[in-house]
Amino acid sequence: MPYYYTILVFLILATLISYLIQGAKIGNYLNAIRENEDAAEAVGVDTARYKLYATLISAGLTALGGTFYAQYIFFIEPEICFGVTQSINIVLLAIVGGAGNIFGPILGSFILTPLSEFTRAYLEKGDITDCTWPSTEPFWWSLSCLCPMGLLNGWRPCTVGYFG
Repeated sequence: MPYYYTILVFLILATLISYLIQGAKIGNYLNAIRENEDAAEAVGVDTARYKLYATLISAGLTALGGTFYAQYIFFIEPEICFGVTQSINIVLLAIVGGAGNIFGPILGSFILTPLSEFTRAYLEKGDITDCTWPSTEPFWWSLSCLCPMGLLNGWRPCTVGYFG
């Protein structure tokens, strides 16, 4: 149980840092760089400097999470931490919730973690193993049609163009 409170503090800290950055001058500069780097540079934004700041902040938050993860599982192996499945899971959290906003990945984790655990607990019994991804395909189809930009970025039902 103490790990729950530790990670909750880390989540609040990372969300607060992201929120403060988004509302500050650096957040405006990073948004300008994301949208059009050449235009941001033309109006006087030092793009190399602010991209370096973004990398430093990202690396610090990632190191915080990685340190917690190493203490939690007591064993680090490249396939566990940097495997294809783990990388896809991390990206899907942002895609499902909505990339480009602070609370999108949080919403994605609140949806995907129980879904993944449910499919692992109830569908991987006996001879059926590793069926987490195929069993959630209807969810992915529905999500990509109804909310192509993620759940927090709006409900936009798919049009005929999506199907051919």
